[in-house]
Amino acid sequence: MPAWKRCGPWTPAGASRCRPWTRCWIASEPASRSISRSNAAHEAPYEGLEAQALEAVEKRGLLERTLFSSFHDGVLARLRELSPRSRIAFLVSPRDASRPLERARAVGAEALNPWLGLARADRVESAHAVGLAVNVFTVDEIDDMRRLLELGVDGLFTNHPARLRQLIGPRGAEARSDQILTE
Repeated sequence: MPAWKRCGPWTPAGASRCRPWTRCWIASEPASRSISRSNAAHEAPYEGLEAQALEAVEKRGLLERTLFSSFHDGVLARLRELSPRSRIAFLVSPRDASRPLERARAVGAEALNPWLGLARADRVESAHAVGLAVNVFTVDEIDDMRRLLELGVDGLFTNHPARLRQLIGPRGAEARSDQILTE
């Protein structure tokens, strides 16, 4: 069973313009990292991003504990090509929510990371039915957190981890003690 873990910040090795990697709270293996990155305009991905991210993670000995994610099939395919052992999640946005299960399967993803507005019970069930974890982004309202946890999602990305802590502890900590890792 996964544990709740705070992730980030990370930046690509040798980046000339550093932008922090996404900070998140995500249900994941103990002491894992989730790295998520794409450009805001959904244009062609940054050249060499996959190799830079992979190098930074491998250099720190964190490959087995890192979950890479992107909105771009090509980025994930190149990452898989560079490192068949990489753990991959497919980000799903309203801009391109077509065939997420097929696309995730095509790159060997272990998780689907949908935008909050796309997270519905039928989609969570479908992903779980084919063996994919579901980690939802960006979940900042406590009512949304509660609803998604009740749906059985595996992780939440949030800008407000204190709200999540308020929701899951101490009563939630007892109910979900096998899934919670505190700071």
